[in-house]
Amino acid sequence: IKPLECTIYTLTCTLDRVMQVVLCTSCPARGRRSCGPDLGTLGLFNYNNHSMFTHDLLDEYTSAYTLAETPFSMWTQGVVRRYMIHGSSRPFVSVEVF
Repeated sequence: IKPLECTIYTLTCTLDRVMQVVLCTSCPARGRRSCGPDLGTLGLFNYNNHSMFTHDLLDEYTSAYTLAETPFSMWTQGVVRRYMIHGSSRPFVSVEVF
């Protein structure tokens, strides 16, 4: 078990946290990856052990898309602006992440 820094992306800002991961014993030693926790019961989607997204944030996209055909790039730009307005310590992720 080892600590790993991660970023949680919420509706309005990012949160920096540390979580515990376990080295994957099935992975080749050269490219050894880490297994992180399933955080679904805490309302978080563990994207890659470094980036977590709140279910509220993902639900907001679903809501926006079902009301009108909202391109993901436009929705992402709206979140970027919201992060700026709320003074987030980090910007929202780029469209390329998804």
